[in-house]
Amino acid sequence: MATGLAGRVDRFRALPTAIIDARLTRQLATTRPTLDETLRWAVQLNVTKVLLDLFPEALILKGQPLAVLSVPNPPTRWMSDIDFLIDEQDVDAAILKLEGIGFVQASEVTTWAYNQIMFTHPQWNTTVELHWRLAMPMFPCPSYQELSSRKATIKIGDVAVPTLSLEDTVIHLGLHLIQHLGEPRIAIDLAGLLDRHSDKLDFFRLRTIAAHYGLERIVELAMATADPDHPTDDVMARSIARSLWELWREGSVRTPHKATDYPLQMATGLLLTRDRGRAMAVGVITGFYRVGNNHGPTLARFLHLNVKGLTLH
Repeated sequence: MATGLAGRVDRFRALPTAIIDARLTRQLATTRPTLDETLRWAVQLNVTKVLLDLFPEALILKGQPLAVLSVPNPPTRWMSDIDFLIDEQDVDAAILKLEGIGFVQASEVTTWAYNQIMFTHPQWNTTVELHWRLAMPMFPCPSYQELSSRKATIKIGDVAVPTLSLEDTVIHLGLHLIQHLGEPRIAIDLAGLLDRHSDKLDFFRLRTIAAHYGLERIVELAMATADPDHPTDDVMARSIARSLWELWREGSVRTPHKATDYPLQMATGLLLTRDRGRAMAVGVITGFYRVGNNHGPTLARFLHLNVKGLTLH
């Protein structure tokens, strides 16, 4: 297995420029942050502080905590938004709180159809996404309460930022990798985390949590994609990871939002160790990644159905 501070990440640096674009080049950078990156980092940290003052129970997902865990110079990791997770039952109240300090809801969504709502602010050049689940409704995942009970806190500047435990972070990245149909930036995040913190990662607890939700294969796929030397007995996970690397080495880039995305996203239900049928059924209703966001509320109003019971918990 690749070892050392940059062993896994180094493999990504060797990929063609068609795969490693300017954004990923900075994610892989070993040089100091630029002035623009430093300023963006400071602005996002200030917005995070505002969010945590407003929602002290929230967990910050990915973003700056993940950058601290996975990147030698954290501001070099591009972050276009700030994601935070709260209890689903608090979503309506949270929307009112955000609007009360000037945020504008940029996406209309119902909780059964998606897992987040996007907000913008006229004074801050960053997007905020309010989450109530780690993943789309077609995927099972740990609840907010479970994640909060295992949370970690990372000190960034003068802000104590609550985030996911290392084990839950790996699960989240695995789910994120599947939802984005194998984007290399997510695999790079996980590779960087493993390079820097694999000695602190409790692999037994990780696999125990994943097994509880039938997510063993998704976790194995993520680990094998981040580290091609990762030992796994899951033939499907190993095969898909190898296929992704073959495409990346050829410089092949999947263009997002084509018609092929829909069946591909539906097919990801096959990666679940359990609950495949129910995941596929929910996926057919909610659609892939942004389809559930854009069309889910319209479909709900048209059908006048309460389909929230289909959401996987």
